Amino acid sequence: ASAARTVGLLVLRASQNDLGRGGFAGDLLATLLRGLPQLQELDLSHNGLRSGGHPAAWAWVQSSRNGGAACLTHVDLSGNALCEPAAALLTAAPRLLELRLGGNE
Repeated sequence: ASAARTVGLLVLRASQNDLGRGGFAGDLLATLLRGLPQLQELDLSHNGLRSGGHPAAWAWVQSSRNGGAACLTHVDLSGNALCEPAAALLTAAPRLLELRLGGNE
């Protein structure tokens, strides 16, 4: 689907899709969030996402600051392989009310 067709999307549930295969899917997520400026709920649980222990892992959040991340209120990143705090997510999503990180490293 093109970004023009998904602009009004408020909730995206993409759990259990193995988005982390081959490393952290930062470029994919940054592109996706830029195309969803009104996104409020994002579920990326159980996707094998890895932070790799380095700040570049959260570049998808920082690069989408003027897109979807600015409106996010609920994010579920549970059941992945994230091993660092999501500080960049907290900064990029000032309206965040709930962040689920259970079951990570």
